[in-house]
Amino acid sequence: MDAMDEPLTLDELFDDSFQFGTVQEIRRGRMYKRMMGVARAAERASHLVMNIVEQNENRMQLDENGQLIIVGNLGIYRVDLGSFMAKFANPFDYNSFDVVEVHPKSGLVKEPKTACVQVQPQKDMPAYDLFAGYILGLLNDEVTWLQESLSPLRRTLFQIYGLTRSPLSPSMEQHFADTVNGSFDFKKDRFVFSGTNGWKWRLHFGQPLAKGFKIEYQKPRQ
Repeated sequence: MDAMDEPLTLDELFDDSFQFGTVQEIRRGRMYKRMMGVARAAERASHLVMNIVEQNENRMQLDENGQLIIVGNLGIYRVDLGSFMAKFANPFDYNSFDVVEVHPKSGLVKEPKTACVQVQPQKDMPAYDLFAGYILGLLNDEVTWLQESLSPLRRTLFQIYGLTRSPLSPSMEQHFADTVNGSFDFKKDRFVFSGTNGWKWRLHFGQPLAKGFKIEYQKPRQ
């Protein structure tokens, strides 16, 4: 059968849009429409990213190398925009997000820690929508850092601050109070939490010459 005489499928016959031309012309038109729809969605999402950065200018700024500096509540993050752009331009070269530099809240340091921060994509989500979620997650890190998928960021922040009083303390105290009935005693550098069957545990973190923690326990009814 000649391509000019190829019949349309039932779905194509009952498509809501009015089209005319050969079967292949109609299908090429639909392919073009889908591609342009993706392009327009990316353009709208890029405007969203720009609005986020502009509205948070005091906490989102570009350095001399075009990298995005994000001042979160727990730390400062430097995002390599060039790497992101390259992945969006060629999605076939995409594996995962590159690592982000993580600096203490006090300011940028020469040798920062890094973390691989992942955002869970939704089906058909434009790439720049994904990027918008990424930078908003870093901006609101006091909420997102405890999410299950962000364990690399948690590990990095713990490497920077440890368990001593720090920008992590307010959300960390609330989290451990809710999950293990735990409480911090920063004057004694210890964390007390409940185990099972009435056991209590004390974790001492103020050990300057030790890499780990001192752990004590209290038996039930002791």
